[in-house]
Amino acid sequence: RLADETIFPVASTMLPGIDAVKTLADLSGFTLLHHDDHRAWSEWLSATGSAHAGELDGPIFDQAAYAIDAAVAGQGIALARSQLVTLDLAEGRLFAPLTEYTVAPFSYWIVYPPATAKRALIERFVDWLMSVAAHTPPRSIVT
Repeated sequence: RLADETIFPVASTMLPGIDAVKTLADLSGFTLLHHDDHRAWSEWLSATGSAHAGELDGPIFDQAAYAIDAAVAGQGIALARSQLVTLDLAEGRLFAPLTEYTVAPFSYWIVYPPATAKRALIERFVDWLMSVAAHTPPRSIVT
């Protein structure tokens, strides 16, 4: 197992009014950016205990990276996977206006054929990946 994944809202600091978002209820009135369909926001809000009464409509992107790019551009608030936004958060293009997050139902794994497991190159690569993952925990940048 290389890394777990968390999911949380992200936005550009340039998004008008975003500095007033302190609770889940404060998301009302903002454009919510979606990946694939509108279910993810609904499920995320339910999992975090929100009684969000606002519209869940908003643009749907076929790639998670496009929703994140739209958030960087100030088009709305996206639900992001921690591993996809680490650099954007670190460099200030995005921030997480809320502390609520959910743990994704999947993780990242290093997978390779057993026959190659003892190759020095594979062992060095796995060690390097594990080292990088150990030094960049998913929520450390946004808390």
